[in-house]
Amino acid sequence: MKVFFFGGPFMYAHLKPAFKKLGWDVTFPQSLHSWYDRVNIQPKIDDFNKIFAENEFDFVFALQLNIPLEIYSKIYDCIPKKLLKVWWTIEDPNCFDCFIEQAKLYDFVFTSASEKIPEYHKAGIKNVDYLQLAANPELHKPGISTDLELDLKYAVEDEVKKIKVKDIKFEGVFVGNKYNHYKERMKGEEIILKPLLEHKKNFTIIGAAAWKESEYKDHWFGASHWGDLFKIYQRADIVLGMNSQRESPTMTSMRVYEVLACKKLLLTDWSLATERFFENGKHLVISKSPEETIKLYNYYMAHPEEREKIATAGYKFVMENHTYVNRLQRVLRVLKQNKLLEV
Repeated sequence: MKVFFFGGPFMYAHLKPAFKKLGWDVTFPQSLHSWYDRVNIQPKIDDFNKIFAENEFDFVFALQLNIPLEIYSKIYDCIPKKLLKVWWTIEDPNCFDCFIEQAKLYDFVFTSASEKIPEYHKAGIKNVDYLQLAANPELHKPGISTDLELDLKYAVEDEVKKIKVKDIKFEGVFVGNKYNHYKERMKGEEIILKPLLEHKKNFTIIGAAAWKESEYKDHWFGASHWGDLFKIYQRADIVLGMNSQRESPTMTSMRVYEVLACKKLLLTDWSLATERFFENGKHLVISKSPEETIKLYNYYMAHPEEREKIATAGYKFVMENHTYVNRLQRVLRVLKQNKLLEV
């Protein structure tokens, strides 16, 4: 399977081990490592033209890119018209309008939010299915003893600091930024973080500096790199989660899969997708109210054996059902079912 990947370096890093495990021969143009350069696009065009002149691919696998359509289209036009082009957005439903014009360029569209499929149809896109987020077991993994000697780098405003993993310990930890423009995320904050603050619990927030300007400033640790999540999670008793979408049947926070893949107990607010794909009390723990959050937090802090039992079950479940290998296997199944690919 020879595939051309048209997306950003963040998701390529997440997908790369899955590509390798499935035996996909994937070309990721060096120029796309700087895809955010929106001015100097000629090197990207030259890069694409050279690659397609020298290679034959089974299909293009693309993810949404946050660049103006006129620039995106010029790069996209380098792709041979006869080549099957598949597109996946992991930003639905919030960013449906932002990327719908990109979606129209492709032969098959995968959306992270299944409720948006009728809207894609309405926009004239016939071939649409859903594809959830997942975990990358090479980036999201249980800690091992040698990891304790690694450094965790983190930023406090403009200063980059580092600390040995063995020298950090979190009771409860939340990793993520403060998004006041997402009302559902703010609701999650009210359900998960606010009660811990009011009850003076010992929890830590790792994310961008907006937390420092909030009522949570005394709990802010700094900002970290997404590649260091496993270092943070392995040093926590409970990992806290919040969703930016509550009613989507398929879209949930990426953190759900990542935390469970790190074999840690996740205490998260409710979402339809979380409840649908995971068993509450078996794979993770879901809170629907501030009062329930405190009750659950106190209980699982006092019962480490229960934390371990749920974390182990959640880990096994994610490894079997929710890795990027699972997702790419679904891509192939759907394309074959729609007679778009013969492999």
